[in-house]
Amino acid sequence: MLVSREETALTELVRELSREAKDCVAHTVADVGDRKQLQAAADAAIQRFGGFDTWINNVGLSIYGRCADVPLDEQRKLFDTNF
Repeated sequence: MLVSREETALTELVRELSREAKDCVAHTVADVGDRKQLQAAADAAIQRFGGFDTWINNVGLSIYGRCADVPLDEQRKLFDTNF
């Protein structure tokens, strides 16, 4: 089960893996910062494979600036994404 924010890259990766006869399913584009999109991806994995053993989010954000100068909503997004 592959999930990505980048639909073009996701589609190409699915094609590449399928050529090698890998059992691969691409979910619609999802962003780890959006809980509803991640839940839909998890539901699709459960429906297709009966569940999953491992979940890896490979994403990270950075903010450069003093804490007092960075808006709280941007700090929250950084925290929610990275942790």
